[in-house]
Amino acid sequence: MDEFETIGDDLSGTVEELLNGEPTVIRPSLNLDQATWEGWFNNIILYAAQNPWDFIYYVLMCLSPFFLLSVFLSMKLAKALEAQEKDSKRKAKRDTNISKTRKTKGD
Repeated sequence: MDEFETIGDDLSGTVEELLNGEPTVIRPSLNLDQATWEGWFNNIILYAAQNPWDFIYYVLMCLSPFFLLSVFLSMKLAKALEAQEKDSKRKAKRDTNISKTRKTKGD
Protein backbone atom coordinates (compact mmCIF):
# COMPACT_ATOMS: atom_id res chain seq x y z
CA MET A 1 0.00 0.00 0.00
CA ASP A 2 2.88 2.37 0.67
CA GLU A 3 3.99 2.17 -2.94
CA PHE A 4 0.55 3.17 -4.17
CA GLU A 5 0.37 6.07 -1.77
CA THR A 6 3.71 7.48 -2.88
CA ILE A 7 2.71 7.12 -6.51
CA GLY A 8 -0.56 8.87 -5.76
CA ASP A 9 1.33 11.65 -4.01
CA ASP A 10 3.62 12.08 -7.00
CA LEU A 11 0.70 12.17 -9.44
CA SER A 12 -1.35 14.62 -7.38
CA GLY A 13 0.95 17.46 -8.43
CA THR A 14 0.45 16.76 -12.13
CA VAL A 15 -3.32 16.44 -11.72
CA GLU A 16 -3.42 19.81 -9.99
CA GLU A 17 -1.39 21.34 -12.82
CA LEU A 18 -3.83 19.93 -15.37
CA LEU A 19 -6.83 21.23 -13.44
CA ASN A 20 -5.28 24.69 -13.07
CA GLY A 21 -4.72 24.85 -16.82
CA GLU A 22 -0.94 24.81 -16.68
CA PRO A 23 0.04 21.58 -18.40
CA THR A 24 3.68 21.26 -19.28
CA VAL A 25 4.31 20.05 -22.79
CA ILE A 26 7.71 18.57 -23.46
CA ARG A 27 8.73 18.55 -27.09
CA PRO A 28 12.06 17.08 -28.04
CA SER A 29 14.27 19.15 -30.27
CA LEU A 30 14.81 17.32 -33.55
CA ASN A 31 18.01 17.35 -35.51
CA LEU A 32 16.94 18.55 -38.98
CA ASP A 33 20.45 18.97 -40.38
CA GLN A 34 20.54 17.36 -43.84
CA ALA A 35 24.26 16.62 -43.49
CA THR A 36 23.68 13.89 -40.89
CA TRP A 37 21.82 10.62 -41.14
CA GLU A 38 19.70 11.47 -38.14
CA GLY A 39 18.63 14.82 -39.63
CA TRP A 40 17.86 13.23 -42.99
CA PHE A 41 15.79 10.52 -41.31
CA ASN A 42 13.97 13.07 -39.12
CA ASN A 43 13.08 15.13 -42.21
CA ILE A 44 11.57 12.07 -43.88
CA ILE A 45 9.57 11.22 -40.74
CA LEU A 46 8.29 14.80 -40.48
CA TYR A 47 7.29 14.82 -44.16
CA ALA A 48 5.48 11.49 -43.73
CA ALA A 49 3.64 12.84 -40.68
CA GLN A 50 2.62 16.07 -42.41
CA ASN A 51 1.75 14.59 -45.84
CA PRO A 52 0.82 10.92 -45.36
CA TRP A 53 -0.94 10.42 -48.70
CA ASP A 54 1.89 11.99 -50.68
CA PHE A 55 4.41 9.90 -48.77
CA ILE A 56 2.50 6.68 -49.53
CA TYR A 57 2.22 7.71 -53.18
CA TYR A 58 5.97 8.28 -53.47
CA VAL A 59 6.82 5.05 -51.67
CA LEU A 60 4.53 3.01 -53.94
CA MET A 61 5.86 4.81 -57.01
CA CYS A 62 9.44 3.98 -56.00
CA LEU A 63 8.60 0.35 -55.17
CA SER A 64 6.44 -0.40 -58.23
CA PRO A 65 9.39 -1.41 -60.48
CA PHE A 66 10.38 -3.97 -57.87
CA PHE A 67 6.81 -5.29 -57.73
CA LEU A 68 6.82 -5.68 -61.51
CA LEU A 69 10.20 -7.39 -61.43
CA SER A 70 8.87 -9.74 -58.77
CA VAL A 71 5.87 -10.64 -60.93
CA PHE A 72 8.10 -11.29 -63.94
CA LEU A 73 10.52 -13.48 -62.00
CA SER A 74 7.66 -15.39 -60.33
CA MET A 75 6.13 -16.20 -63.70
CA LYS A 76 9.53 -17.28 -65.03
CA LEU A 77 10.09 -19.52 -62.00
CA ALA A 78 6.61 -21.06 -62.38
CA LYS A 79 7.32 -21.89 -66.04
CA ALA A 80 10.69 -23.40 -65.13
CA LEU A 81 9.11 -25.56 -62.43
CA GLU A 82 6.42 -26.76 -64.84
CA ALA A 83 9.04 -27.62 -67.45
CA GLN A 84 11.12 -29.48 -64.85
CA GLU A 85 8.05 -31.41 -63.70
CA LYS A 86 7.12 -32.37 -67.27
CA ASP A 87 10.70 -33.44 -67.95
CA SER A 88 10.84 -35.60 -64.82
CA LYS A 89 7.49 -37.22 -65.72
CA ARG A 90 8.72 -37.87 -69.27
CA LYS A 91 11.95 -39.44 -67.97
CA ALA A 92 10.04 -41.58 -65.46
CA LYS A 93 7.70 -42.79 -68.20
CA ARG A 94 10.66 -43.51 -70.47
CA ASP A 95 12.45 -45.45 -67.72
CA THR A 96 9.36 -47.57 -67.01
CA ASN A 97 8.96 -48.34 -70.72
CA ILE A 98 12.63 -49.31 -71.00
CA SER A 99 12.36 -51.57 -67.96
CA LYS A 100 9.22 -53.20 -69.41
CA THR A 101 10.93 -53.94 -72.72
CA ARG A 102 14.00 -55.37 -71.01
CA LYS A 103 11.85 -57.67 -68.90
CA THR A 104 10.00 -59.00 -71.93
CA LYS A 105 13.23 -59.57 -73.93
CA GLY A 106 14.81 -61.43 -71.03
CA ASP A 107 11.90 -63.88 -70.80
